[in-house]
Amino acid sequence: MAILLLIALAVALFVGARALNPARSTPAGQVDPATKHYRSVVDADFAPVEKLVLYDMPRTCSATTAATCDEQLGKLKIAVQKFQDDLAGTKVPPALVGYHADLNKALGKLNSVVDAMGAGLDRKDYAMYASGLGQLFDIKLDGLYPNVVAVDCWPRAAVHALDSAGYDTVVCGSITAVQDYMAVVNGDWVSLRGSLSGSSAVCHTFGPSCRDQTNAALALVDQFQKDLDKYLVPVQFKAADTELRKGLDTLMSALSDRVAAIDAGDRTRWDNANVAVDQAKFNLIAHAVGEMSCWPKGVGIGDDSSATAWLCAAS
Repeated sequence: MAILLLIALAVALFVGARALNPARSTPAGQVDPATKHYRSVVDADFAPVEKLVLYDMPRTCSATTAATCDEQLGKLKIAVQKFQDDLAGTKVPPALVGYHADLNKALGKLNSVVDAMGAGLDRKDYAMYASGLGQLFDIKLDGLYPNVVAVDCWPRAAVHALDSAGYDTVVCGSITAVQDYMAVVNGDWVSLRGSLSGSSAVCHTFGPSCRDQTNAALALVDQFQKDLDKYLVPVQFKAADTELRKGLDTLMSALSDRVAAIDAGDRTRWDNANVAVDQAKFNLIAHAVGEMSCWPKGVGIGDDSSATAWLCAAS
């Protein structure tokens, strides 16, 4: 039991230090009745789950018996199940379908952790229970909380910010989610595309100048990925965002391979890396950005000789 008390107390202190208050007191904008109802369901069901995960379970189980911990687990199980049932019984506004799916996914993960914690208590594995408290908090923080705020903020963007204590939080932005997200995508793509064009120009030569320009492009890819992680993806851009992230990962590998080829003096590997860079740039990244920019039309046939690469399809 001492293990449970010590570890659970540490989790409680950790949770207390990082506890976040969702910005749901002033829902954003005028919305239709269906969205308003869906928002009310999400807010009402999230509140007891958050209270149990953040406060009741860590505090109670750090100072009482395993039986009381099991009672708190039972309450959380009921609260999560109610959340799932209410979501299943509520009409989902089209603009919130993506957030709805992410909420259900997070609730499913919570259920799995609750079951594992209960099994741990049954076999007196208190370390399993204590580690589960941290897992519950992470799922709440990374899975439930951002999507609850996104539902409350829609049609404005839910964006990351710092609270007065310097901790990360999610709040409603001043512009729509699409505008907010596309400003990042377009800005970072313009910078990266320019750098890649520069590297293509100097990488006709196998040598240090190509290496330096490639490292500069690598830094921009890394920044692009970090910037994307700061924003919740608008529902209509989910597929394109997945393609964009895949393209950035592929480009990162290709550029790294180009640097390694130069360091090794391997011209064949260098040639292959150059081809991979161009393919990632055109087939994945430029295509994904084009799909977003042209939404809902989509893109036509690509032209890798064009600066825009993928033109919007005819209406």
